[in-house]
Amino acid sequence: MGSLLSCIVRAFIITWTTIRLFFCNCVRPKSSNISPTVAQPVHPLTPIHRPHFIPFTAPYLCATSPYDHDPSGFWDFPTRVGWALDPTGYSKYRNEQEIMDWEKDLAPLDARYGCRRRKAPESLSRERPRDALRLKCYRMGGGDGRYQLAELSEQVAFLQAWLFFELLAQVSSICGVSVRLEDEFVLPGRQVSIAALERLMQTWLDVNLNIEQVTQIVQVIQHVLSMQTRFEDLRKKESQALTSTECKVLFSIKVAIRSVLLTLALSGVCESTIIRSLMDPQIQEYYPAYWDELKDFARDELLHKG
Repeated sequence: MGSLLSCIVRAFIITWTTIRLFFCNCVRPKSSNISPTVAQPVHPLTPIHRPHFIPFTAPYLCATSPYDHDPSGFWDFPTRVGWALDPTGYSKYRNEQEIMDWEKDLAPLDARYGCRRRKAPESLSRERPRDALRLKCYRMGGGDGRYQLAELSEQVAFLQAWLFFELLAQVSSICGVSVRLEDEFVLPGRQVSIAALERLMQTWLDVNLNIEQVTQIVQVIQHVLSMQTRFEDLRKKESQALTSTECKVLFSIKVAIRSVLLTLALSGVCESTIIRSLMDPQIQEYYPAYWDELKDFARDELLHKG
């Protein structure tokens, strides 16, 4: 595998370039009968000959917190396996009007899913060692349902189960696609390869998504992006550092989410304004973690290779 830094840079350049070109090509004059805010289909008439993402592998960590194939699906997975998050992070990054608009979009999800209304006790948030995760995960203790601190490695394993495997399973289910994710993504030696994302995206697009399916997928992405935690005590020094393998797992989650967004763009059904809002740098830049540690590992890898 090439250097981690090379994977990161090339993957982001290719993805962003594809989406930007897509939006540029779908703009129409005002006299056209086609709304300029709606992306026009490029599939299957425009074949894609190069990969959108540079393949890389990440360790399979979620054996300690596996996704469970439960019919209840993606939404209640954290509760089913004894985890909770503090979903209040989306208010930090926006001005007052943007906060109101964002919360209005999320209100139906807040009303429907109890996990979105949870809040970790502030005392526990202050007790939590500072780390790079933007998604602060807590164990739900015993039968009393209290929040408990968890090791960083446990949190990353849970996030891989939920935001990589469960996310892809949920989008596949919405598209009516049956796929054995372990067979497609897990390699010998317990490594997860993102190479299969290209095939899975094509399978989703082959369905010719309708507006109902696109709406459901947008809600899934809104849900996961808005679960970022607001609380962070900047006076604390970081005392829980991510390892290189954990960074790769978190980056694979980011690429999986980008693959879903790219599918929405290429479907020709999702409004471009919605996709732009989901690609907002204020939301995406540090999701699901700050990347300074990942950059450090990439630099060290390049230095090691001379």
